[in-house]
Amino acid sequence: MRVRRLEITVRAAFAVAIVAVFLPTSARADTTVPITGIGTQVSDLFAINTHVDSVTYSDPQVVEIAGFGKAVEIRGTVSGVGWGGGGIVARANNAHYNYQIPFVARWRVHGASKDLVMFHHGGDQTPIILVLQEKLRGPQDPHRRAELDGDLAHGLPALLNHCTYVSANRRGLRGDGTFSATYLTSEVPPLTQAEVNALNATIASGPGTPGFRQPGIEAGAPVPLAPRNDAPTFRDIDQALQQVLGDLMGKPFRIRIFSGNSSGARLGAAIDFGRNAILSQSVFQSVRTGGNQTVPYDRSKPTIFDGFILGGFGYDSAAERADAALPISAPVFFLQGRGDERYQHPIRMAHELLMKGVPLNDLVWIYEIKNMNHIARDSGGAVAPTDGDALGCYVSAAIRNMGELLREGIEPPVSQIAGRILDGGLVFDVADGAVTNVMPIREDPLIDSVEVGPMLTLRQVDIGVDAGATARWQAVTAVLTHENDAIIGPSIACRLGGYRIKFFANELLPFSQAQLAAIYGTLNGYRERVDDVVAGLEALRLYDPRVESAMATAERARGLFAY
Repeated sequence: MRVRRLEITVRAAFAVAIVAVFLPTSARADTTVPITGIGTQVSDLFAINTHVDSVTYSDPQVVEIAGFGKAVEIRGTVSGVGWGGGGIVARANNAHYNYQIPFVARWRVHGASKDLVMFHHGGDQTPIILVLQEKLRGPQDPHRRAELDGDLAHGLPALLNHCTYVSANRRGLRGDGTFSATYLTSEVPPLTQAEVNALNATIASGPGTPGFRQPGIEAGAPVPLAPRNDAPTFRDIDQALQQVLGDLMGKPFRIRIFSGNSSGARLGAAIDFGRNAILSQSVFQSVRTGGNQTVPYDRSKPTIFDGFILGGFGYDSAAERADAALPISAPVFFLQGRGDERYQHPIRMAHELLMKGVPLNDLVWIYEIKNMNHIARDSGGAVAPTDGDALGCYVSAAIRNMGELLREGIEPPVSQIAGRILDGGLVFDVADGAVTNVMPIREDPLIDSVEVGPMLTLRQVDIGVDAGATARWQAVTAVLTHENDAIIGPSIACRLGGYRIKFFANELLPFSQAQLAAIYGTLNGYRERVDDVVAGLEALRLYDPRVESAMATAERARGLFAY
């Protein structure tokens, strides 16, 4: 391993990348860059003191990206001390830990801009769930490579928009299946033999390789954790990667966009709005965890990110998310599917911001999308059959619009928010003049259904976790400029059948060939309809067909038509 400071021009970086393709493995070496001065110190409900020690990365290589072409890629790890987490034993949480977090970064071989997109994937898996998946899947366990979860829906859009793309793995595993984070033994005592015995009994009861043993589960070892929602840790990591990549490419980034989905969106909200909902003593509490300034909550210091794009956002507890003194630091786009049980949660967040004096029309945009579920078909974790619209088309448009807003002050498309008040309550229009107040939204209740399970439940406006939804919707829509409808993509505008809404991708239940022929005639007729819908959405700057063209979308249906 070689340790050195980086002084390299973008031209040299590209040259190294191209040569690296032809170098034998023995000739390659990792580069470690020591990091100083990046950390988070906050005294609130918890005393937080984190820092980054180093960034290690591989020699750049040229890789082929499906749907794009050649890009430069590096992979590596960020090492340091973080805070938070949920341990593999119940006694371990909300403490400092050592980490070695894997990441991937990519940029164009030619034409890379000075803009950056940093993606933060979803997933709330506990460490024991990760271990059980390791036993079952071994080297094929996707949690080892969660930094690749956003490749299609976020990485491809970033490259198409000439941005550098970065993603880190927050699941708690490294590529070899070992834990990426363990608590400091000075704060969390090591695993006991009794705890190890109980963990191994749980592991033995699960399916997979007989006799499996997870490295790091042994008496006296530091307690492993999953750092999935830790804002102090990842605001540090993101700053360190911005610094190293800026040096590597020979230019500081002009704009830096945070992109996140599901738990990654909650992480982004904690950074942008200044507070995180932390589970402490079985209750979620609102905690200051650093915010978006390089020096926490100091308005005079630079921000870490200039804009936020949050998808599948969840706001599932009473703990406030916005800091009273600094409730928002940068503009935010919410991309929220109506096929998501958390459909109304961006409205809930916008309402809190409104109550804390934030001018919504200057800083908040909400884009609701019909038939978009929590994990779209082009997202990491989607489980076949995977149908519905491609999230990446909407993300790419959002990256472009956010970039234009930040660079040139071009106003983004107005928010797209559906709903109306009926008999004093919020309802949503669906097919054939019907209405519903149950989420996820079945756009056509006669042919659409919801697969309820551990990850997906039915929720109702003004009931349970969505209590107060009507009043919040009324307050937000009264001030936030919007079109009173959700975005209608090809899957609904050009229906091929009903949909079974699932957490991990929607499933198409196709019409018969006779029904499709009656609606579209032939595949060509369907293709023309898709082309019209995509062209209309592109004209509204809500959809980017470079990610998936109308022809490619229509081609997915070829097997459904008789000719």
